[in-house]
Amino acid sequence: MQKNLGVALDIGTTTIQGKLIDLNGKNELAYFSCLNEQLTLGHDIVSRIKICLQKPDGLEKLNKKVISSINFVIENLLLAAKEETDSIKVIGAVGNAALYHFTLALSPKKLVEPPYQAEYSGLVEKRAKAMGIEAGTDCKFFFLPNIGSFIGSDAMAVILATGIDRSESPVLVADIGTNGEIIVGSKKRIWVTSTAAGPAFEGWHIKCGMRGVEGAVESIVDDNGKLTLKVIGGGEPMGISGSGLIDAIAIMLKRNYINSSGRVEKDFVIKEQDKRLFICQEDVREVQLAKAAFAVAISFLRKLVKSDISKFIITGNFGSYINKESAKSIGIIPKDIDSDKVEFLKNGALEGAEIFVTDRGHALSQIDDILNKTEHISLSQDRDFQKEFSDAIRF
Repeated sequence: MQKNLGVALDIGTTTIQGKLIDLNGKNELAYFSCLNEQLTLGHDIVSRIKICLQKPDGLEKLNKKVISSINFVIENLLLAAKEETDSIKVIGAVGNAALYHFTLALSPKKLVEPPYQAEYSGLVEKRAKAMGIEAGTDCKFFFLPNIGSFIGSDAMAVILATGIDRSESPVLVADIGTNGEIIVGSKKRIWVTSTAAGPAFEGWHIKCGMRGVEGAVESIVDDNGKLTLKVIGGGEPMGISGSGLIDAIAIMLKRNYINSSGRVEKDFVIKEQDKRLFICQEDVREVQLAKAAFAVAISFLRKLVKSDISKFIITGNFGSYINKESAKSIGIIPKDIDSDKVEFLKNGALEGAEIFVTDRGHALSQIDDILNKTEHISLSQDRDFQKEFSDAIRF
């Protein structure tokens, strides 16, 4: 008998992640992630939008790349679960506003021209086959609605997963990725902003950086001057993941290898033998830009809340692997937030997509409520933004 399956997708700038779900039992059958093939055309959203605007076939190329990546994820999900393509009846996708446009073959031109409005931002329902997605013949593809021109459905999904919209007291959430979202609020009102932190925490533009896959150093502990590395998969370390990078910078600060401006006297060697792993001046500068972007966004949104934060949730591809104290020391977690209030959620966006796929009717009602009480805050229009960003770059 053919199964009734669904796929939840988090379509990210760097990585595309998917879950295969048994819709009858509402349980996860498989998980798979891969790099977004659009990386071959540009590492960041701005460069990809430029391709769309400057090349006649730019949008078509970006669309084909992301659809190819989606098909690769689905293929591997089915292989892992030993299931058939025709069993997939529904796909629920989330992503930032630009990825929403690229996936649906919509021009992103209006995103970057005044008054900076999306071509479209609502819930989209299409036949997966018509989009070039390899799924069941009658499979429906849904892209959840965006919150604002540069606040995508990934933020909407994070709100679904964390339950901010049902919380009695204010909750703060940081979705850390190439394009990060900061969300704060409760069941009364929600504010959200986006920040272009860059791909440093994904391992890009870091000399020894890599994604959080097998061979990546995911944590570093300084035990009286001796470094202990934890490697994903337990083998030889091949590079440093985002969470390992945060630990490394924290250790450098503790040892006074970095001054308050971010100046480094020499490379910080993490491993010398075989493959040499180190942190250099350029790496520290990349981290400073990324952490400052999050710090300023968090600071601005916290000013809108009239009472203390009851909980701070960090989510994203590597969110659950970050060391709280390391994140505090480099400035991602505000120093005045008690560590006991800090929680980690591995991938709130993907969890939100899964909630939609498994209970579409209830999720749609909840989404309407979220849209009605959520306000998008644009940091770039604030006159104090540049000053606060410059200040936040310092350690």
